[in-house]
Amino acid sequence: QSDRRRHHISNIQVLPQDSNTATVLSYVIVSAVADQELTFKTVGTYTDTVTRTSEGWRISAKELNLDTGF
Repeated sequence: QSDRRRHHISNIQVLPQDSNTATVLSYVIVSAVADQELTFKTVGTYTDTVTRTSEGWRISAKELNLDTGF
């Protein structure tokens, strides 16, 4: 991979499951810059499971679903 990619996260929704876990849904846009040109590679969603620990909330599982491959 020779380009520089960024994952832009938006529309974050936190859905509590119980007092120690939640599901976090968000949209992602993957962009890339190569040779001074910006392109959008794909869009999709993240579904994270977060768990309360003694150190605070932590991501315990992450699922990425993309609308198209790249």
